[in-house]
Formats: sequence, C-alpha cells, structure tokens
Amino acid sequence: MKKRRYLPIILLMLLAPVPVLTRARSGGSATAEVMLFPDGWVDVTIAVELNETSSGLIIRIDGEPHDLMVVNGRGIPLNHSLDGSFLIVETLGSREILISYQTPSLTSKSGVIWNLTVDLDVDRLTVIVPPQLVIVGLSRLPDEISQSERGLEFRFSGGSASLSYKVAHRSVNQPVTTRIPPNTGTVGEASTPQSTQEPLGGSSPSQTNPSEGLDRMQLPLLAIGGITLALIVSMFILRGKRESGDVREGSLDYEILRELERRRGEARQADIIRAVQAPRTTVWRKIRRLEERGIVEVRREGEVTMVRLKVDPSSVTSQA
Repeated sequence: MKKRRYLPIILLMLLAPVPVLTRARSGGSATAEVMLFPDGWVDVTIAVELNETSSGLIIRIDGEPHDLMVVNGRGIPLNHSLDGSFLIVETLGSREILISYQTPSLTSKSGVIWNLTVDLDVDRLTVIVPPQLVIVGLSRLPDEISQSERGLEFRFSGGSASLSYKVAHRSVNQPVTTRIPPNTGTVGEASTPQSTQEPLGGSSPSQTNPSEGLDRMQLPLLAIGGITLALIVSMFILRGKRESGDVREGSLDYEILRELERRRGEARQADIIRAVQAPRTTVWRKIRRLEERGIVEVRREGEVTMVRLKVDPSSVTSQA
C-alpha cells in the first residue's frame, strides 16, 4: 500500500526534474506567513521562488488544509494534489508559486490559552498576531519583531515556531463602592463614612419624613423603568432594521460586499476572510446569512469555496 501511495511522486520525479524544498536539497527559496485568528484558525500563505524552470514541485505543508489554493505569479490556478503532508504542484514552467490555505489543526487550547505549533518547509516564517490577541509565551526568540496594520509580526529563520497567546478582552471601568464600617475614616476608600450620631432634635432614622423615603424609593424604580423602556425601543428599532433587509454601512456584512465588489463580484471565501481580518467562523456565518437573503451565492469548486454577488450592493446598503 505504501508503494502505491507514493507512486505519483515517484513518477513525477522520473518524468521531470522536480525541485524538492527540503533542508538537504533546495531547488529554490520559500517563505511563509501564518496569521492567527481568535477562534483558533490560522491562515497559511507560502510563497515559493524556483531557481530554474520545471514542470513540477513537491513541498511539504503543515496541518489539514481547508480552501487550499495554488496559483502562479500571475494568479493563474495550478493543478495540484495532496499526498499526506506533501503537496504536488504542476508548475507549467512558472518560477513563482503561491500556496494558501486555512486550518484549525495547528492550534490547541488549554483553558484561555491557545498554543500554536507550526513546522513548514520554508526558509523564513512570519507569524502575524492581530491586535485582539496577546502573546504570552514563545519557544524561541524571533529574529525580528515589527508592527503593521495587521498587528505584530514575528519573523523566524526556518519554518518552525511555537507560541502561546490569548484573546484580549476589553475591560469596562465600573465604579466600585466599598462599604466603610461606622466610625472609621479610612483614607482612599470609595464610600463616605456613615455617622452613628443621632441628629439634632433627637429624631432617629426610623422617624424620617415618609415623603422623603418615598422619593428615595421612587428614584430606583423610575431608573429601572427608563432602562426597560429604552431596551424595548431599541429592540423595535433593531427588528425594524432586520426586517428592512438593509446592510448597514460600516458593518462586517458591508465590508464583505465591498471586498466582493473590489474583486469584480466573485472571490474565494478564504480571500474574503483574509481581507476583512475577522474570525473565520464569524465571516462564515455572515456570508451564509447574506446567502439566505439572496444577496450572494455560495458554491464549492473542488476544495475551494467561492462567493459571488447576486445583486448590486448599493441596493441593499443603508447608512449607519
């Protein structure tokens, strides 16, 4: 069975000179970018530059690829097949090969910490960490760290790296009230000390004016009623917007439609995810909702998911 499995590789190597990008024998140079997403998926892009013209390429990749795409330097798709972790590409004489795919198999999660382990057959590796992620550990120091619009970029020599990260949650500053015991005047605590001394005239707290107590009781009730009314109004407004079917300008749906427009109405789902820089599962759900509303069409072409515009985006777009 093993001989039959590797038969396509052996035949390809016999029929044409095939550069194998390994550390022992390199037929060119290769670099890779790995972009992290908050949901554990990663976007892998490998760029290969061959030293000489050949009819085929064999390169080892890492992870279980989804939406695998192989094109040449002019963006023309190339025939390819996957045998285990080895990718076999018919280069058609091209010297520039671009390989891209997405995968969840390079990461694992323990509690709130994600761990990335990648091992690609490339000369240089760049790991891109978006702003919403925070690095908490590295297996080795990178050769270079830089900041870009995509986030922090860690560059390593070779194609292997391991790092740990977590999703950063924005903290909401809320006032904290600390109860201070009577007759204490501790400095720096939030609440005001309460006096146990009886007021002048000998009246006790139980003898407070009933109308004042009623006012103090009514204030929280009025506040709760106002908040409830505001929530009800907001629900009706949001429901009205959903029923109208409009895509709000500036929303993620809007960014997806804009990206499709820039790509002449059709694009790979993987390219849209990369362009809008949002979690893969979030973009996937948005695209499926747009499909249910008849705005886009989603279809599979082999291992690739394609998205196509069905209507003019301006006809379903509303201002925020």
